[in-house]
Amino acid sequence: MGMVTSVRPPVDLMPAAIELGERLAAAATVGIGLTKMLLNMGYEQSLGTFFRTEAIAQGVAFATADRAEGAAAFLERRKPNFTGR
Repeated sequence: MGMVTSVRPPVDLMPAAIELGERLAAAATVGIGLTKMLLNMGYEQSLGTFFRTEAIAQGVAFATADRAEGAAAFLERRKPNFTGR
């Protein structure tokens, strides 16, 4: 996609990759999966079709237990405990 989020010297590359992997593993996996699907599909769809697909994905994400946990954690000022559901 041509996106760069960070440039690191070789000695810092592995620790940075591990840290990113840990952050992604602790995140809402359904949301990450839907985002990845939408990014991959974006090249193949018209803008209108993409927006309709995104709306469906948002409905799916909104119905997850992880969304409820994320909202509760935000309101309670704590780290969320996502379960992938």
